[in-house]
Amino acid sequence: MTPVLTQVVGMLGVLFMPMPLLMKQIYMVWVGIIVAYIFTWIPDWTSWVLLVFMALYDIAAVLIPGGPLKVGGRGWGMWMDDEGVD
Repeated sequence: MTPVLTQVVGMLGVLFMPMPLLMKQIYMVWVGIIVAYIFTWIPDWTSWVLLVFMALYDIAAVLIPGGPLKVGGRGWGMWMDDEGVD
């Protein structure tokens, strides 16, 4: 399978199609491994800057009342239950 096809099928499965939880978790771990590997190609300072920005985004998404996590969860009611957790 080509990498692009794998990414498309994986993201569709994680976000939109009913899939077993274990399969979703395995895909998310795989994506994390690929991202970590790609981070080895870029300079150290770039990795640290990206890491800080991702951490700040995660903090804002969870803690801000109108943050992206809560706003995005409202529109996905069809695919997620009331708590916004799949």
